[in-house]
Amino acid sequence: MKFSSGLHAAAPAQAYFVCPVEGRAKYCSSQVPGKVREARRLHTVVLCSALKRADKVRLRRSVKTRRGRHLMKMGGTGPRHPSDQTAAGTAPGGGYAINVRDETVTLKKMALTSFQKGSSTKEYFLQGTLNSLERYFYLIAFNFYLHEQYPLAFALSFSRWMCMHPWIYRLQATMNLSELTVSAELITKGTRVLVLDERFSPDVLSTVKEMNVANFRRVPKMAIYGTAQPNSKASSCVLNYLTDPKRKYSNILWVNLREDIIMEGNEQIYTPREQDNFDQHIAIPVNTPEQLEKLEATIVSHILTSQKWLEVCLEQEKQMKMFKTCQTMQEIFNQQRSTYPGLVYKRIPIPDFCAPREQVTGRIYYSAIGRV
Repeated sequence: MKFSSGLHAAAPAQAYFVCPVEGRAKYCSSQVPGKVREARRLHTVVLCSALKRADKVRLRRSVKTRRGRHLMKMGGTGPRHPSDQTAAGTAPGGGYAINVRDETVTLKKMALTSFQKGSSTKEYFLQGTLNSLERYFYLIAFNFYLHEQYPLAFALSFSRWMCMHPWIYRLQATMNLSELTVSAELITKGTRVLVLDERFSPDVLSTVKEMNVANFRRVPKMAIYGTAQPNSKASSCVLNYLTDPKRKYSNILWVNLREDIIMEGNEQIYTPREQDNFDQHIAIPVNTPEQLEKLEATIVSHILTSQKWLEVCLEQEKQMKMFKTCQTMQEIFNQQRSTYPGLVYKRIPIPDFCAPREQVTGRIYYSAIGRV
């Protein structure tokens, strides 16, 4: 498991619970009275022994987390029990210790197996993996906080310190990469369903009759246009509109902002969804647009090769369809370039639930100036 280099601070002298030294990190649990049991619920307990008594008192009083007070249990000269060095066993104080890293790896393997088979237990193992990984993550982050704030007499609480390091939250938000391992067979086996994209794009501006796509519009006084997700026919109509004798645009930058998987089948746009939740889009946590387009190409290829009747969800009903044609948006715009040589197509995914990150706006900007 690798995190940003800033989190790899060395452990304090004789501390045995703080960071993944030698690739492990432990937390106490169960049968430990009082505040230790409370601290377990906070997923962070830190035990260290190489501090002066006055420092221990100050630590015990000052260290807090975003969810409550951390326990700083002091005393002893480090791990004495043999089980302290094992993945699980009796820890000092009568509880037991768990190797969080090994627990995370085990749950991850189970989650991957469940996802590939489309098992009903996949959500259980996935959530267990994420919970274990989050616990491991905060142990490392809290150790980073200790090393930075100890020389400053803990001027900041842990929650305040976290707010001053937003990149840690961003790193945590990208922990779930399970969708990158999902097989295309989930669709052909019926575990996931292809849902008609028009279901989520009501034509509020009434432009379908004229432009063959919902909500086509222009930013006032600017050569910037927006539209819902078009199919191949609609994209041809929009490009013809932009290059007609009235507008005469010769260079066109087309930016696709979708972060989920989309494809065209039988001249309609579809997106995969879970059987029990059609309205929840499935975001793909990719680092580059090329990763997302590669996943789409793999799914399209598998659908065409399998030649199976697939269950699809239309606006009001479900049907079984055999896709005679199926292609990605990249393939659609590659075909359009023969007619419109000044066309440039870019895929720049933007999250549906928050503002775009700096890198995303930078990609859009540099894509634009590349055509000016």
